Amino acid sequence: MSEGEKEDIKPDLPEPSIDIKFGCMRVRYWWYVILSFQSIILILMLGALFSESWAKQGKGDNKWKGSLNYITSPDNYEYFDYIDMQKIYCDMDTTKWSYDSDLADALCKTFKNMRGAGAAFNFFEVLAYVATVLWMIRVLYSLLEKKFLPNCWGYVWPSLGLFFHILAEIIWSGATGAKFNGSCDKLNSGSDPEDICATQGPAVVLVATLIYIIIATIFYIVYNKRRGIKEEELETDNLHAGGGSLNNNGV
Repeated sequence: MSEGEKEDIKPDLPEPSIDIKFGCMRVRYWWYVILSFQSIILILMLGALFSESWAKQGKGDNKWKGSLNYITSPDNYEYFDYIDMQKIYCDMDTTKWSYDSDLADALCKTFKNMRGAGAAFNFFEVLAYVATVLWMIRVLYSLLEKKFLPNCWGYVWPSLGLFFHILAEIIWSGATGAKFNGSCDKLNSGSDPEDICATQGPAVVLVATLIYIIIATIFYIVYNKRRGIKEEELETDNLHAGGGSLNNNGV
């Protein structure tokens, strides 16, 4: 085999070069941008999970506020889990305590819905968080030009993360009926619960969803297209950066 033929043989790199230019910048910088926003998404997801402001209902002395899993107001019920609130109102002897039976039934249903919605959200959001971390690891490996599972899994992690995140959001909103607009001053209409107002937690979830969709889309494009870029482009850039090349005669 001649020397020229040996020079033409290129190693089978495990991962495409991060120095190839795609769009307005090199792939390396696309990965930096995506990693930065992945970090923001993870922070927002954690912030939403631990936020103490998810829902509110009623007004004045007949008002309650709550997080994803427990009551935060009024003070005499602060940090009571929704399962405890459900038991209080579902098992209440309204005659003994001279309490409105319709209101007790309505609050029983409200806190039962909050309990189930919170549990479902926690479950699917944790799955979304894990998938997002694995997606982040995939980008880190791409930045290091190393393999992390078969290439197809690069598409799986963000898809699963976004799917579970949106599913958690839909289940919570559907189960609680919480809204960002409208009135939530009433606790009940007969034995039926009235509307609940969504507050800070759901708003953070929506922001995380929007960022997730945008960044996942950018990732899909860069992740897919980077394999279709010819290596000659990188060689041309390197040639221009070096100001030329030497042939066998040193010219």
